[in-house]
Amino acid sequence: MAVSLDAWKVELELAGYGLGWTDVTSDVIAADRVKWRRGIMGSGPLDRVATPGSLKFSLNNSERNSSSTIGYYSPGASSCRSGFDLGIRVRVRLSYASSYRTVFIGRVEEITPTAGRYRDRRVVCTAYDWLEEAALFKITGIGTQTSQRADQVISTILATMPLQPESTSFDTGRSTFAYALDTARDESSFALGEFQKLVMSEAGQLFVKGDGSLVFENRTSRPARTTVSATLSNTMTDLAVNRRRDLVLNRVQATVHPRRVDTSYVTLFTLRTITQVRAGETVSLFGGYVDPLQLASRVGGTDMQTPVATTDYTFNAASDGSSTDLTSSLSVTMSAGFSAGGNGFYATIQNTGSADGYITAFRVRGKGIYDYENAVMVAQNTASQATYGINVLGVDMPYQNDPSTGSSVASYFVALYGATSRTYATSVSFAANRDNAHMLAALDCDISSRIALDETVTGLSSSGTQAFFINGVEGDLGARGVLSVKWTLAPADVERVWILGTSALGVDTRLGY
Repeated sequence: MAVSLDAWKVELELAGYGLGWTDVTSDVIAADRVKWRRGIMGSGPLDRVATPGSLKFSLNNSERNSSSTIGYYSPGASSCRSGFDLGIRVRVRLSYASSYRTVFIGRVEEITPTAGRYRDRRVVCTAYDWLEEAALFKITGIGTQTSQRADQVISTILATMPLQPESTSFDTGRSTFAYALDTARDESSFALGEFQKLVMSEAGQLFVKGDGSLVFENRTSRPARTTVSATLSNTMTDLAVNRRRDLVLNRVQATVHPRRVDTSYVTLFTLRTITQVRAGETVSLFGGYVDPLQLASRVGGTDMQTPVATTDYTFNAASDGSSTDLTSSLSVTMSAGFSAGGNGFYATIQNTGSADGYITAFRVRGKGIYDYENAVMVAQNTASQATYGINVLGVDMPYQNDPSTGSSVASYFVALYGATSRTYATSVSFAANRDNAHMLAALDCDISSRIALDETVTGLSSSGTQAFFINGVEGDLGARGVLSVKWTLAPADVERVWILGTSALGVDTRLGY
């Protein structure tokens, strides 16, 4: 029996961050629909980190809105609603069975009013979830992390960011990385890119849920999740499936990155340009660490040493160093995080004297971290190769240093994708208003929920060899609360996976990773 939402709301934080939500639903143009998407928008084994989620909705900018004011949602106009501008938070909440669920929360990124007093007089708003902050935030001054798990390094990066997610839910990583962030680049690396490297090194997942919570799952989280949260049985409005020979991934090559680290101090940066610093002047310097034997190669560094006057830098009245030694007038201050290493340094250099001078020498010493000696761990199913040919999947794990973990990951992927051909459902769509079960599935299932599908034409069966995890969520809300949902799907392991201390290996499970 068809069901309806009790209510739905679009709310804006007009009074400022943390100062309460203002319901603007009455000004939302429902005919334009409210649409959102978030999560991991891919179905393959390497699709493990979500992209920034988005929300789009339209507001009534005519005299027929709640304030009877033209230009009420036009920032910069004298009639604009107080507090309405870029950067404010927005959320969408849906109520069913007397309970509200937040399906999207983010910040307004774009506001586009339609010009013309007698035209549409609507404002199209686009918002993005917290992962947009991670995509835009450039990592700066974080030192090399030693003996840390993925969840710990993600937390370290978060601590440097000015805008935080609504909350966090992090599994404890299964791997401890000897070194991490040593291959980041202060001048070009962004937080989301480093999250990708960390998650791939763990073989986990990272995404934002509907309530704005940032979630990190370790590599055993999904394999250990066997409870089916929803089943769709010939009730989907659309279903995308494929069955291709090249999807039988029967040879997996997992690349791990053991590091070589210097046992004594070496010069990782040398200033090769004579630099003038005038009396009283302060200059800032960033330098990336390079291999002292291969100067074109960037490397990481650890146990970095604060530069010592005359030993590591000199300052002279002449550019060739032939005049008065002014080194005692040069103040060198290293930025926070320097002592922990990293991929480069930030220095503040000040001429405290009364005479102009030249930096004639400047170097930074530490112990280099070298990512040159990768190991490729291979797992394959030769019986499958004889039937389907060899189909190769490469998995790069940038911060993973343990070859045995790489071997286990490769073996797991071969078991999941490479034994035989399968029909993969990559997405499924359905009408939430169809009945109570579908509405609850739309509202209560989120990314990483395990679901089952029955579909007669394609042969998908919840009692057969098919199970799926939700990777991404898309919602489409129209007039009168009509809700359509689309899930991006990834295949689940149809066998229970053995994890130390949870079951009997070889009896009711097989080896996991």
